[in-house]
Amino acid sequence: MPIRFASLSLALLLALTPAAAIDLTGTWAGKLNCFAYDSKKRKLKFQDQILKISQKPGESLFAGQWLNGTAVTAHFRGFAIDDDIKPDGKGRAGITDCKTDQSSGVYWVANMNAKIDRSKGKGTLAGTTIYVLYAAVVYQCEWSLKLLDTKDPGIEYICPDVNAPN
Repeated sequence: MPIRFASLSLALLLALTPAAAIDLTGTWAGKLNCFAYDSKKRKLKFQDQILKISQKPGESLFAGQWLNGTAVTAHFRGFAIDDDIKPDGKGRAGITDCKTDQSSGVYWVANMNAKIDRSKGKGTLAGTTIYVLYAAVVYQCEWSLKLLDTKDPGIEYICPDVNAPN
């Protein structure tokens, strides 16, 4: 009887202990392979892409900047969803360009699988982006990014004014 009570107490304690959450903070680098659809289908490859993510501790919301070389090409906001089994190491992320808005004519949404081992400084982000520009072209891109640095790059938790230049 005491062993059964101890097992039950341990199970309750584990159930009440908050699970670690996936933290995607850091600098990620890789490439995009895209198809552009306008009057014809074209293949495009974008090498040397960098995504910098700052994620608030204990929250699944984050903001990032997409950089190509040294020029900021987009500002993003989004969220991360923890994996049920390994919430601190696996999950999914969804981000959208801050300019995504009917009045701007820009729609950019990404759905990514995330794997990270912060203790080893390793991780991957892979997924699909749909990008529509001014109802003239649609891009579908596949991302492939690896974690370069776990240090917080200090990206602001707000989206800049949509009319401000990048």
